[in-house]
Amino acid sequence: MSEPIQTYRTLEDGYLIRIPIDTPIIKTVHQFAMDHTIPSATVSAIGAVKDVELGYYRLADKTYIRKQFPEITELVSFSGNLSWIDDKPFLHAHASLSDSSFNMVGGHFFEGIVAITVEMHIKVFSERLNRSFDDVTGLNLLDI
Repeated sequence: MSEPIQTYRTLEDGYLIRIPIDTPIIKTVHQFAMDHTIPSATVSAIGAVKDVELGYYRLADKTYIRKQFPEITELVSFSGNLSWIDDKPFLHAHASLSDSSFNMVGGHFFEGIVAITVEMHIKVFSERLNRSFDDVTGLNLLDI
């Protein structure tokens, strides 16, 4: 379990959080969602990260191509949504990263560690959103 986020502000529409150095992002947001009973949300963030794992989903064989990015990169863009699978929070996010040569990569964000800071806005919705398995895509899609 991740340490609770100590630095956050409650806003009219949700939370603004700052995730500290050397903290795993996805695990931390999942814990924050449980601690604050967040029914569902959209999430956006910027910052600097390391040890990131990104993915590209191949529908043909229903698998992710995964790639590790160990170096420190700018988290240029991070957006996603928070929902629930089997009573556990699930953050589905995509990210764009930039290295020191200003080269960009992007994809599905599996996990990453905060290298300097991550500043995140969690816009909370009043209704709980769940996900369920979809045979066509092989993914857990939002139940809308």
